[in-house]
Amino acid sequence: MSLLGALNLGASSLAAQQIGLQVTGNNIANAGTAGYSRQVVNLTPNGTTQAGAGQFLGTGVAVQSIARQVSDSLNEGLRNATSDQNAAQTLNTALNQLQTTFGALSGTDISARMTDFFNSFSTLANNPADSAQRSIVVQNGVSLANYLQSLRSQISASRDSIQTQIQSNATQANALVQSIASLNQQISTTEAGAGTANDLRDQRDQALTQLSQLMDIRTIDTGNGQVNVLVGSVPIVQGATTRGIATKQSNDPSGTSITTDLVFADNGDAIPVHGGTIGALVNARDNFIEPAVATVDSIASGLISTVNTIHSQGQGLSGFSTVTGASQVLDPTAALNAGKTTTGLTFTPANGTFNLLVTDHTTGQTTTQQINVNLSGVGTQTSLNSLAASITAAGGGTIVGTVTPGGTLAITSNDKNVTFSFGDDSSGALAALGLNTYFTGTDASNIAVNQTLQNNSDLLATGRDNIAGSNRNAQQLALAGGLSVANLNGRSLQDYYTDYIGNLSSKAKNVSDNAKAQGVLHDTLFAQQQAISGVSMDEEAINLTKYQRAFEGTARYITIVDQMMQTVLGLIN
Repeated sequence: MSLLGALNLGASSLAAQQIGLQVTGNNIANAGTAGYSRQVVNLTPNGTTQAGAGQFLGTGVAVQSIARQVSDSLNEGLRNATSDQNAAQTLNTALNQLQTTFGALSGTDISARMTDFFNSFSTLANNPADSAQRSIVVQNGVSLANYLQSLRSQISASRDSIQTQIQSNATQANALVQSIASLNQQISTTEAGAGTANDLRDQRDQALTQLSQLMDIRTIDTGNGQVNVLVGSVPIVQGATTRGIATKQSNDPSGTSITTDLVFADNGDAIPVHGGTIGALVNARDNFIEPAVATVDSIASGLISTVNTIHSQGQGLSGFSTVTGASQVLDPTAALNAGKTTTGLTFTPANGTFNLLVTDHTTGQTTTQQINVNLSGVGTQTSLNSLAASITAAGGGTIVGTVTPGGTLAITSNDKNVTFSFGDDSSGALAALGLNTYFTGTDASNIAVNQTLQNNSDLLATGRDNIAGSNRNAQQLALAGGLSVANLNGRSLQDYYTDYIGNLSSKAKNVSDNAKAQGVLHDTLFAQQQAISGVSMDEEAINLTKYQRAFEGTARYITIVDQMMQTVLGLIN
């Protein structure tokens, strides 16, 4: 080998060791950079030159590549684990919040408040004429109604918060898929010229990891430096193009609230997302929050129906001089059992009768008039108009029934010495129309204590059969919490709530356990991934010393070769 060849050999070594030092320094500089993959310099010997017959000498070293230390399969597994972990943690947070909202262990939840409410009737039954206890019964009802409204509002607020989070996360996901598509283009362009795009690939892997936190994805390497991204089996990024992510709002099946769903921006089709933060938010909303709202509504509706059905059968300390039903009928000419769409009534009357008790206080006599409610399907069916007419006919001109412009039934005594009350309603018409009822409203959104009772607790129906001092109705109301309720699948109010809370607690425990397990799995895969792609300061320190010593040795080698050249040149001169 000539001295010039020796210098070239040294120059190649200096260049290689310098690149090694630069790569090592870059690793050290990015040791704390999220998503950075450790890089290594792959060196290869240069070609040989013939020194003599059958003798060949090396001509130095070349940098073959600067390679990222990654495992694509491990990265894919880690992204799946990241998606599952975020989903589990998000769902766990939502269920913990829901349990806290219900406060089942606080002693002030629905069960405790209903117990206090029904117990107050039991206390009142001991002395039905006690005005103070009557007021307590009314106030306990107000407290229970207000609590149900507040509980529903809190759960609905959680639902609204989830809707907002879905929209926010969808915006983030859309920015990420746009970034991935752009990086695909940059990587393929860079590597088409036989270059490397290590930093761009790191950026893309980081974007994919962030996207996996939001939704469950999988990737397919296309072989040209690009990856396709799929949600389920549906592509969302194909090479340098993306379908985009947006949200679509629509009325939920009940028509009472807005539902936000994830859709493709290009055509509005639903995105089949099940994992990640977004998937968990949708799961929490559809399978836990909305059923929780429905549960509270069902309890409130069952409470209204049960209490009103019993209360409407009885009489208070005084009768009515006038009363207006709390329920509006949309079509006063339609049969009262024609259905909610036609009548607007939440609670549907049945074929039967009820008694109109008319008391003349000048004589002290009470007469009982039976009002027929024909909903048998045979003959003329009872409508609101015909029911008002029947009451007027039974009242002999003293008690008059009318239909108000608002579609409610009003009953009035034209004689100040004559009052009326109700009893023995086998049709459920009184409760359905809101006459002589304890509660108004249809569910937890509007439940309230009848304003008539709030204004005059003497009208609280504690007795039956128009017997002075009777406590029969109060006794029945005290037991109402344990009665079978039709709209609760035959379960009592207390049992329905207890079953729901028990089921919620069981599911929350499973979700909590799953969140812990997913966290362990993620941490294990992350540790394995870091063992390959993470920067080890100890290892880089060794590499730093190796390249430093090689550089110093090469520099010494070049110095010696230079001295030899100077000697040769001196001989020539």
